[in-house]
Amino acid sequence: MKTLAELVAEIACIQEAEVAEWIAAAWLHPVWQEGCYLFSEAEEARLRLIVEMRYDLGVETETMPLLLSLLDQLYGARCQLHALSRAVAAQPETVRAAIYALLRR
Repeated sequence: MKTLAELVAEIACIQEAEVAEWIAAAWLHPVWQEGCYLFSEAEEARLRLIVEMRYDLGVETETMPLLLSLLDQLYGARCQLHALSRAVAAQPETVRAAIYALLRR
């Protein structure tokens, strides 16, 4: 876990106040602990994605909630697909063959 101060030091184009606004807007969900925000690896990656979208791609503030929502949905669907793949892989060969045959139709 990294603190907000550590991330601001690593990512030159952002300021703590700006990230605090993103947290208030629920774009980020760090843990508040002992008087500071702590970012997991996933939240750090999300922060870096937001920075890239805002500064490299020029995504407007008004557009960001929609874009983040769509990315969250895509990530959720991807997780479900991986879980389904693991469940299928755990089935006997005859069941897997029947599933694969249905998918090829």
